[in-house]
Amino acid sequence: MKHNQHFAIHMYLLISLFPDFVWQWQDERNRWNAYPPKTMCELEDALKGGQDTVSVVASHRAYTVDVKKMEQSNDTTSVIRKVQRTKSGENLAPGSQI
Repeated sequence: MKHNQHFAIHMYLLISLFPDFVWQWQDERNRWNAYPPKTMCELEDALKGGQDTVSVVASHRAYTVDVKKMEQSNDTTSVIRKVQRTKSGENLAPGSQI
């Protein structure tokens, strides 16, 4: 399967699950990467519930995400990365990681 086909399938699934917003984190190459669906639900619930931070596990790593500052911190390394919440379909170029 070509990359664009793979990307299109993942986009369809993401938009189906999250028709309004997608949560992403920025990697060291300045690319935006979508969180797994379960993590997106946890982040969305935290934001809507008025929480400042939420603890999540993604890719077998523990993070604390500050939904007010829009930052994630790796609980082991303390590396901080930017987080964004975008409308579905925005900033999800074919180079994005899903």
